[in-house]
Amino acid sequence: MSRLYIIGNGFDIAHGIPSKYSDFRDYCERNIPEMYKKLSRYYGDQIDDLWCSFEKNMPSISQNAIFDWATINNPDWNQNTNGYYRFIDEIRNEVDYVDTIKTDFTEWIKTIELANVHKLYHLYLEDSLFMTFNYTLTLENVYQVNPDQVLHIHGCVREKFPQLILGHNMQDAEINAIFTSKDEIQQEACSEVANLVKGWRKDTQAIIAENEDFFSNLADITDVYVLGHSMADVDLPYFEHVRDFVNEGAIWHISYYGDNDRLGKERVAGRLDLRSFELIQLDDLRSAREGELF
Repeated sequence: MSRLYIIGNGFDIAHGIPSKYSDFRDYCERNIPEMYKKLSRYYGDQIDDLWCSFEKNMPSISQNAIFDWATINNPDWNQNTNGYYRFIDEIRNEVDYVDTIKTDFTEWIKTIELANVHKLYHLYLEDSLFMTFNYTLTLENVYQVNPDQVLHIHGCVREKFPQLILGHNMQDAEINAIFTSKDEIQQEACSEVANLVKGWRKDTQAIIAENEDFFSNLADITDVYVLGHSMADVDLPYFEHVRDFVNEGAIWHISYYGDNDRLGKERVAGRLDLRSFELIQLDDLRSAREGELF
C-alpha cells in the first residue's frame, strides 16, 4: 500500500451529513429533553463550548452546579448523617444519569442516514488504506471502499450493538486537582464527579495497541492524506504513531478549513516534525488527479 487516508468529521460534514456536535445537541433537545436540561444546568456558561467541541469540553462539567441541585432536595444535608447520605445518593443519581450521554451519543449516530449522500471527491481506492475517525460508513457505502481497507479507529455503526469511543484526554491527576474540596464532608461528592469525568477519558494508547497490526502495515506509505480532521490534541498520539510507521520520505497532504485552521495545521505539522507536507482544501480533490494536484 502506498497511500493512507486519514478521515475526520469534516469529511462527512462536507457531504452534508448531519454529524456536527450541534446536530447532537438538536437530537438531545428533541428526543432526550431531560438530558438536554441537565447538561445545560451542569455546564452552565460552558454549554456552548460543549456543543461546539464536545469531547474536549466534557471535563468542564461543574461540580458546584451538581451540588447546588442536590442541595435543593437536601438543604440540611451537612447537619446530620442521614442528610449527608441522602445528599451523596442524590449526587450519584445525577452522575449516573449524565453518564448515559455516551449511550445517547451512540443512539444518535445510529440515526444518521447516508441514502442521499453522493461522492464529492476523487479518492484513490487501489493501493490505499483508510483510517477514519468517523462512526459512519461513508467510505464503505458512498465511496465503495472495501471494508478490509478501512480502520474505524473509534468504532462504527456496522455492528448491531456498536461500541463507539469518544472522550477527552485529561489525565487523572489534573481531574483530581479540579474536582476536589478542602471540606472533608464534600470530598466524597467531589470524588463521584471526578470518577464520572475519568470514565470519559479516551485511552488513546490502549486503542493504538489494539490496532497495532494496522499501523505495522504502513511502512510503504509514501502519501498521507488528512481530510477533514482537526488534528486536535486528543487525537495527536494517533498522528504521531502514523508518522513513526510510514516511509520517512512520505508526503503529508493536510486539508484545512479557513485561515485559522490553516495556521493551526501548520503548528501541528511543526509539532509532528513532518519532513514534507502541504496544506490543501477538500475542494481541491473534487476533480484532482494524482500528479496534477500533488
